[in-house]
Amino acid sequence: MGALATAYHVLGGIQKAKKEHEKETNVYGRNGPVQATKKQSEQETDEGSQDDIHQQVNQRKNAPVSPKEEGTVPEKPLTGSAAILARLKQQRAQSRTNAEEKNETSGTEASKASGKQVHVLHGGEAAAEVARDLVDEASRKGYDAKAVPMDDFKALKLEEKNSICLFVVETVENAMPAEAAGTCVRYFNRKRKQGEAGLLQGKLHYAVVALGDTNLLLDRQTTTAKDCNQAGQALDTALHYLGAARICNRCEANDAVGFEEALVPWLSNMWKELESVYKSNERVEKKMLLGPELLILYGSQTGNSAEIAKNIGAECTEKGVRNQVMEMQEAGNPTDVWKPDTVTLVVVSSTGDGDPPDNCATFYSRLRRRSNPPDMLRGVKFAVLGLGDQNYTDFMAVPRTFHRRLEDLGGEAFLPRMEIDEVEGIEQQLEEWTERFWPALEKTLSKNAFDVEVKSAVNGEETLPMEDKKSFENLERVPPCPVVRVLIEDAEMPLLDIDPNEDEVHLHYQVPVQECILLTDAASDRRVLHLDVDVSNTSLASSFSPGDSIGVLPCNDHQLVDELLERLQFDPNRVFRITPASDAEKNKQLLPHIKTPCSVRKCFLEYLDITSVPRKSFLRLLAEFCTDDNDKYSLLELCSRNGRELYNQQIQKSEPGLLGILEKYKSCAPSLESLVDALPPLLPRMYSVTNSPLRTPNNIQVAFSVVQYVSEGGFLRRGVATNWLDSNFGPGKASDSHSLSIFLKGGGHFRLPEDVTAPLIMIGPGTGVAPFRGFLQHRAEQAKKEQKQPGEMWLFYGCRRRNEDYLYGSEFESMHDDGIVKLVVAFSREQEHKVYVQDRMLEHQKALYDLICKRGAHIFVCGDGAKMAKDVHACMEKILCEGGMSPADASSKLSALTKEGKYIRDIWS
Repeated sequence: MGALATAYHVLGGIQKAKKEHEKETNVYGRNGPVQATKKQSEQETDEGSQDDIHQQVNQRKNAPVSPKEEGTVPEKPLTGSAAILARLKQQRAQSRTNAEEKNETSGTEASKASGKQVHVLHGGEAAAEVARDLVDEASRKGYDAKAVPMDDFKALKLEEKNSICLFVVETVENAMPAEAAGTCVRYFNRKRKQGEAGLLQGKLHYAVVALGDTNLLLDRQTTTAKDCNQAGQALDTALHYLGAARICNRCEANDAVGFEEALVPWLSNMWKELESVYKSNERVEKKMLLGPELLILYGSQTGNSAEIAKNIGAECTEKGVRNQVMEMQEAGNPTDVWKPDTVTLVVVSSTGDGDPPDNCATFYSRLRRRSNPPDMLRGVKFAVLGLGDQNYTDFMAVPRTFHRRLEDLGGEAFLPRMEIDEVEGIEQQLEEWTERFWPALEKTLSKNAFDVEVKSAVNGEETLPMEDKKSFENLERVPPCPVVRVLIEDAEMPLLDIDPNEDEVHLHYQVPVQECILLTDAASDRRVLHLDVDVSNTSLASSFSPGDSIGVLPCNDHQLVDELLERLQFDPNRVFRITPASDAEKNKQLLPHIKTPCSVRKCFLEYLDITSVPRKSFLRLLAEFCTDDNDKYSLLELCSRNGRELYNQQIQKSEPGLLGILEKYKSCAPSLESLVDALPPLLPRMYSVTNSPLRTPNNIQVAFSVVQYVSEGGFLRRGVATNWLDSNFGPGKASDSHSLSIFLKGGGHFRLPEDVTAPLIMIGPGTGVAPFRGFLQHRAEQAKKEQKQPGEMWLFYGCRRRNEDYLYGSEFESMHDDGIVKLVVAFSREQEHKVYVQDRMLEHQKALYDLICKRGAHIFVCGDGAKMAKDVHACMEKILCEGGMSPADASSKLSALTKEGKYIRDIWS
């Protein structure tokens, strides 16, 4: 790669070169500096081959330069690489001569006296040229800088001493590291694979300059443009995993377009960040990761538990505590990860009616096995952090089960279980818990597991990484950056597609869509569809029940994915596989929701959630990929404690997706590895079954609103699944050739009582009425079959107007006329003042009181949990108080009904 070595020079003599050639416009490319005109470029390229150039360089490189020749153009000019190398040598010689005239020795002594030592390690011919210029520039800035061949890296004892190093790494043919860089790159990559995550923590601050040339890859069909910097990328990934702190993001310079295009702006930022490292080192001395490892496992349906787990893991790293964070589905069996002396934190939520999240269901069921020996987890020390929503019946069932089973099997809690009610707000409760968690964890690990910052962190002081502190000192409690756990490797697409129905948790079925009809008026801004799928050729026929739901696996919008990949500059057709970043995780199935090998486009279409509101940990990660200080500051501010209101306004209320964030922060360029690891999975959407198998055994029917609105921030928000279903199976689009992948999920407690004579009170505004259609069909068919009079049933239904969104209205009225149900409808907008279901309930409070308190009615509520469910709950308390109960007794009565399974809510936010 000799041409690279002769092509580069922007650093050491750049100011002098600009003055000498201020009338020229030079572009440094593979063949050296060329004039701005195409004609001259062609002439220079044609004047000699690379062999001729090297011969000219070898003839001239040791020749003395006379004062007369210095800084002038030869009578017969050298061209291409020979010309630039000759000029570089002249400029360096001149700059050194001038420096000697100005007593360079005293300057060097001053740099050494400053104590600001920097080692510039280089591997490759071009890298050596760049390194020499970096040393010259660093010396002028007051650093004690030394160039060190990468072959000699062990002499620096980077694993023992505090060091600051700049690595200049060259990638040569076949995307391999230059020979001089290979030993160093392979050494640290091997340490990464062995899982030595804390090896360089607190010891090394570094930056990487990756040099390469895409022209060397043009004959390789399996490579992309980024592979020309593969050696630098591999070293950067390894050092970061081993705990070394980046001074700034790596520079990737491509000789095909000219090194200086990437190097010049990168250097400007790097020198600023390097100075901030030294200032930070004066305040804080980081230590190595010590002590036992904390294993953090999470089960999360909506992302809250995952966010908390990842933040705690990142903060552990910041405090010097070795840790692993993974979802339970990645962990396998409990005994695979919970060995004797394991210290673990379980962060888990309950979903629906006391069900485990999908990504921990298998792990949860294995933990609950009665065949587990009673000492299976002896020696394990644990803490459980539970999340739930009090609007659900068994909203803490799963965290409580985890805690109980861990104790039953021999584990020992090092902290009492914490239960966070999402209705009461997560953040304040979490802060109170963490104040207890850190001291308890420190005592449990008990081997100097924390560094000197632990006390300040517990007391609420900033934990911003050192390399960020100079520019961002006014930010309070910026969370540490999450670790990227995976690597991306190029792969070939398998001959057979991976089965899309493969799923440990659910059995999927491909079923034809029989019909899809519009239930609302075409002129309404609400679009509700009724979807009917044929399950006659599956085991679902006749086996489902009212109250069950079907899960649908959607795809992201194709146009949105194309726009996102274009912004990210990812090759949509690149086929890749995912591998663990360390050997410590090689037996774990990381990111099981991504079925690889697959193309980048398929991954973003089918596996990743790219539209949900970004969480703080994700914004923190994105900040690391910003090259503009303003962009980085803004993202860090959104993550910080003093940026809470900003996050609320700009993110939670504004609701930008990933593309919206990237369009705002132009310099942010996250890697594929970081996105596949950090983006949440694209989850299946659940829809309540709205028919009875006693009436239509071979069909499952659901109803759903097509979600589309403009957020407060002006972003068009479109429901992923509902718009995908409408686009592919909407009215006029369904046919025999259309099939849909679904799975069935039981309704839990949300199902009809076995006793057909038990009275029911059903409350379901909007699409919340859908499951009650199935309830009523089922009760009617049961009564016929058993020849019994069904129990009294009331349906309180709410919608806007009779002629706009009165879903299944004629069918409900027919049932009302037949005496099957007492139908009470609140048409909220058919009169001057709005009327809701709770208003209609108060009109019938005496009948409802008797049903609840005297006849043992079962109460079912379905629909919006943000407001409606709370208002209905308050209404029932009022009805009980009007019947003679005190407020405390009314509240206790509803709580008792909940525990008895007679007050069941299926709600969503």
